[in-house]
Amino acid sequence: MTIFLASAALSGCVAVENRLGWQGEVSAARQLLQFDERGRAFDVLDSVLEQYSNNSTVLTALGELYLEYDAILRARAAYTRLEQAGQPIEAQLGLGRVALKTNSVTDARTHLNAVLAADPARIEALNAFGVSHDIAGSHQTAQQFYQRALALDPGYQEAHNNLAFSLLLSRDFNHATARFEQLVQSYLRNRTYKLNLAVAYYAKNDSDSASRLELSNSERSAARELAAAL
Repeated sequence: MTIFLASAALSGCVAVENRLGWQGEVSAARQLLQFDERGRAFDVLDSVLEQYSNNSTVLTALGELYLEYDAILRARAAYTRLEQAGQPIEAQLGLGRVALKTNSVTDARTHLNAVLAADPARIEALNAFGVSHDIAGSHQTAQQFYQRALALDPGYQEAHNNLAFSLLLSRDFNHATARFEQLVQSYLRNRTYKLNLAVAYYAKNDSDSASRLELSNSERSAARELAAAL
């Protein structure tokens, strides 16, 4: 789908996706959000919520999508409904992630503690706990939580990325760079990892290495600004 045909293409896309069940409607809403058509996207998602208000799978998907696009109130409402639908642990995990989005560390930890009390090996909660400590400036403690998650699942990309960024925040630029390099080499199409690697390079004054990464000019500028803020 080409960008300059976005409006016409997406209007037809929604009609087609509606025939494919809630997954199709959520997919169509995601496409609308990617083109900043938030009003239309939320109309689609409101319709999904009305039809599947007690479906825990749907509520989880809605919560994740709302959270991804910073629709905090909608995400919180979806996860609250998830608890009412009989999935308290998944709801607590979602509500913890919502709290982290607003830097509400104490609230986040309350929800995440409920998850870990039920399942001490829940890697998403361990990772989120790490984020809460990074927000609070306790980077070494954060890194311990990421490492606990990775000990349980060595392939957990989010914890790998967060651990590397936590090392950046604690100004351990060499170890952060090495970890981001491994991520980029393993997941070549992930632009977030490339951007974070560029931040690490700029932070250690290695502009030559940063210039070899396939990034846009705006991404390079963003990386320089992030590096300067460390």
